[in-house]
Amino acid sequence: MATIDVKHVYKLFGPQAAHARVLDLLRSGRRKADVLAETGCNVGLNDVSLGIESGEIFVIMGLSGSGKSTLVRHFNRLIEPTAGEIVIAEAARNWLTKVGLDGYGDHYPDELSGGMRQRVGLARALAADTDVLLMDEAFSALDPLIRTEMQDQLLELQATLAKTIVFITHDLDEALRIGDRIAILRDGTLVQVGTPDDILSRPADDYVRRFVEKRTSVN
Repeated sequence: MATIDVKHVYKLFGPQAAHARVLDLLRSGRRKADVLAETGCNVGLNDVSLGIESGEIFVIMGLSGSGKSTLVRHFNRLIEPTAGEIVIAEAARNWLTKVGLDGYGDHYPDELSGGMRQRVGLARALAADTDVLLMDEAFSALDPLIRTEMQDQLLELQATLAKTIVFITHDLDEALRIGDRIAILRDGTLVQVGTPDDILSRPADDYVRRFVEKRTSVN
């Protein structure tokens, strides 16, 4: 069984009395916008199923409002699914020295640089003693150079610790750089799951293809 097993998960926001009807509408193929107009319920996740394997870096990406953070909040039980099931297996370890901050344990946050604070956040997550590490836009506020350094740090730690990492980003370049596999969401619906090569070479639809083409034009 996968370390995190997501089975037909739906998450609805809005009048609970309408949830049963909304689920029926979604299962019959109705679109998110139509469901909102008819019922007043916003669809956060729409029949998402995936498995995250032990020791892999699994990236979840999509534009704002696509359902990335909503999905991850289910993993640490900040919210519960409206329908479906999420099964998580846990346990593990860590040190401050592993993120390059040996000797900084007594420093206050305002004594640290932005990059150092990000490393502290990574150390804190590792110190939770879990095999599953959830990272929601962890490096997005950093300048490009420090962001690349933090990506390198994460990959180095991963080579040693073999954590299961779920990493959320809106940046395809970041997803391709660190992810073993990538899941792309749109309007709460899972569009594609695949390796970086799958995403680049075999985009599932025009939505994914636009991500790839935008990256190609910039690079």
